[in-house]
Amino acid sequence: MTDQVSRLMNSSTLVSLCSGFVLVFYASSLLLNEWKVGTAMHEGEIRVIHVGLHNVQLLPTNPSEYAETANLRELCEMGDPDEDDDEEWRRRSRRAREVHFPMYETPRRVWCALADQGASTNRFMLAAWVPALMVSAWSTTRTLLPLLPQVAPLFDKAEAMGLTLGTVDIAITVLWSLYWLLVLVAVTMYASNTPDTFGVGEAQFGQSFELIRCCVLLSTLLAVALLARALKLWSSETVKDMVAEVWESRTLKLLLYLLLLAQVFLYLIVSLADVQFSAVICFLGLHYLATKSISMLWGYVLFTLVSLPMDLFSLVAVHWHNLNPVWFLAYTSLAIVFLLKGISLAGMLALHLKFNFRLNFRSDQPQRLYDDELDA
Repeated sequence: MTDQVSRLMNSSTLVSLCSGFVLVFYASSLLLNEWKVGTAMHEGEIRVIHVGLHNVQLLPTNPSEYAETANLRELCEMGDPDEDDDEEWRRRSRRAREVHFPMYETPRRVWCALADQGASTNRFMLAAWVPALMVSAWSTTRTLLPLLPQVAPLFDKAEAMGLTLGTVDIAITVLWSLYWLLVLVAVTMYASNTPDTFGVGEAQFGQSFELIRCCVLLSTLLAVALLARALKLWSSETVKDMVAEVWESRTLKLLLYLLLLAQVFLYLIVSLADVQFSAVICFLGLHYLATKSISMLWGYVLFTLVSLPMDLFSLVAVHWHNLNPVWFLAYTSLAIVFLLKGISLAGMLALHLKFNFRLNFRSDQPQRLYDDELDA
């Protein structure tokens, strides 16, 4: 089993899996097409709208009716109604003011801003596909090379032309960094240049925006890993040794490794709604398990105890019935993390007491907190 995991830890395999995982989030954000959600005035009616990059979905006021889809550019070009020439506009505008809404129709400038910024964001998003797919295609081909003997001569010719593995690593890092930069620019421009209101109340970012924000986080982590590999700061052998050390641990220690790694993964899902740096606490626990450093243990215990009330406050303040599916998944993951923290904290203390209890009976040796011969 360890050999199979070690093969999985191949550098190209990791890049292929991670880039594929990021691109799934990326494609999902484009398919959902829900970048902002808010309330607008349309033809004298209050309508909840879901804004995409090109279109807007106007939800019906009557549940038995179907939602309408309109093109943002067409809404922009329609223009604002003229109050002096439109008797119907004046009548409905008075009715809107009577119910304390300041306008009959969402201003044209709102639709124009959404249409312009949506088109600009879409161009950056489409351009970002090119370097991302190149990285994913190369790493996948490299991973499947033993199964594709007809491709092997192409790699041999490339090596004969002087294309070394170090050069490829740098090229992959540059391409993925370009993808990261394009997506970052697209998200930043959209967040800063789109209206904060559509006419009634405050507009909120939708599921697509939350997914693409998480995509930025994941692509940042992968970019840092690729840069570290290109600069020879780590290698696949190091990862293999780490996996082997985890896999060969005894039951309690292995369980703690799995609990902490599960929390790190769940924090990635939590980042769909809120980026929390409490994930760093998990690495303190992992460092303690690997090095048996007592300072790492107490650092983990201290920061975990501090973070537990904060997590509880966050969970209690959530209006679960109003959450969209992405946020519901994120806060459900945070609730699971909250439970796993308590279990892993108890496990850490049990592991420490186990070491202390066993060492108290070693009277023939100098008293130490840990012994290299002991393995949890």
